[in-house]
Amino acid sequence: MQTPGFFHYSTEMGDSDEHQLVFLHNSTQEEWQSLMAIMQLQSFAEGDFIVRQGDMDECIFFVASGKLQVSISHGENKPHDIAMLAEGAIFGEQAFFDRLPRSASVQGIEGGEIYRLSRGYFDSLAARQPELGNKILFEFGRILSSRLRRATKQLSQ
Repeated sequence: MQTPGFFHYSTEMGDSDEHQLVFLHNSTQEEWQSLMAIMQLQSFAEGDFIVRQGDMDECIFFVASGKLQVSISHGENKPHDIAMLAEGAIFGEQAFFDRLPRSASVQGIEGGEIYRLSRGYFDSLAARQPELGNKILFEFGRILSSRLRRATKQLSQ
């Protein structure tokens, strides 16, 4: 399995590289190997749904390649596109934490691969390596915080 150097997530829509937060940027190669060992690599094609709004699923995803569209639906209305994800993006953290239905759908718009981390595999890793588990949780917290700040900024405009 190929080990990625990092995954990143933007702090603002359309940010330049200096506003990218790097996931597990201070981690060792051994920590990355431990994380990658519990993740499943999954290919997707254009049009494939990775998750659908309303699904029950506790996985978080890391985009290795390709492009994905995030959209939400309100009743019978046409889905509203809210984000596009590409290599390095991370998504699915809400359901990973709160174990509630997916709040959006994510569909491939260009084929690629994602790494899938289930809540159960994460819990096993965290039990064996609590320091690494703690690091990962704080990184997921940074993602949520970044996205909450972005949403708050958008609502205030």
